[in-house]
Amino acid sequence: MLGISYTDITPQNIEKGKRATELNIANIELENQSREKGKRADELKIANIELVFQKEEKAKRAAESVISKITFAQQSEENEKLSEELIIANLAVALQSELIVAKEKAEKNEIQLRELNATKDKLFSIIAHDLQSPFNSILGFSELLIENLKNYEVTEVEKFLNNINLSAKNTLVLLSNLLNWAKSQIGQINFKPEKIVLSSIIQEILELSSASAKNKNILLNHIQSEKIVAFADINMIKTVLRNLISNAIKFTNSNGEINVSAIQNAKFIEIAVSDNGVGMNEEAQNKLFRLETNETTTGTANEEGSGLGLILCKEFIEKHNGEIWVESKLGQGSVFKFKFPF
Repeated sequence: MLGISYTDITPQNIEKGKRATELNIANIELENQSREKGKRADELKIANIELVFQKEEKAKRAAESVISKITFAQQSEENEKLSEELIIANLAVALQSELIVAKEKAEKNEIQLRELNATKDKLFSIIAHDLQSPFNSILGFSELLIENLKNYEVTEVEKFLNNINLSAKNTLVLLSNLLNWAKSQIGQINFKPEKIVLSSIIQEILELSSASAKNKNILLNHIQSEKIVAFADINMIKTVLRNLISNAIKFTNSNGEINVSAIQNAKFIEIAVSDNGVGMNEEAQNKLFRLETNETTTGTANEEGSGLGLILCKEFIEKHNGEIWVESKLGQGSVFKFKFPF
């Protein structure tokens, strides 16, 4: 049996044991402190790592910001460049458009100049020839009557007088057309539409034309239908009818026939002046209604004319927002038609 010796339990031994215990405690505390330091070191490392990541993120964001600014600057520069190119392109298009317009105006002016020259030449032709010819006829027949009146029979005198009268009437129609056409060219003819009864107007012009038709024994027929009321310029319509009927008489042989009719549909009034005269081919038709290509043609009884009447007819019908045309075959007569809204 073992026992404790009292000699071992001395103050020195007790002090040593206490110190050993304190040392152990100090070691434990040191170890704890070391572990704490290690933990703090780890936390510091983690913090450093996070700081690094934060710095990298900031750097990344800064870099993205710089790139964004550079991109924006590049886009702005590119947009500015595109804007300049667009301005230049628009200026080029505008310049090209102006050149096209200028070219079209030049071509239009050239066409108008040609038309004016043709008008001038035509007017000189009318004044120099078409007016001179009927006056020569009037002077010639009247001089024959004055010099040989006592030597002529009544029938011969009547024939001369009829020729003088016809020449005077044709000259009056020509002068009237010439005056009206000249006025229309300078805007002195006013378009004044009113309600008119067409049958009355047609009958009036037929009666005025009856003397010329009688000289060639031509029958004038007014084919009447229902009463047609038109909204038109009465003087212009009379001028158109007078010229068309006069032309029909001119190109119809003796003992021929001329018919005038009018019809009305849902939108237009159409008037036709037809004859069984000499007619015309397609080439001659294409020259009508145009001053620069219109040609004077002698009638079946050598009647003279200027061709100005049809041109005046076209202008007057167009003022009514209408149109005029011809249907004809050589040797089979002609039908002149015009229509306008009522």
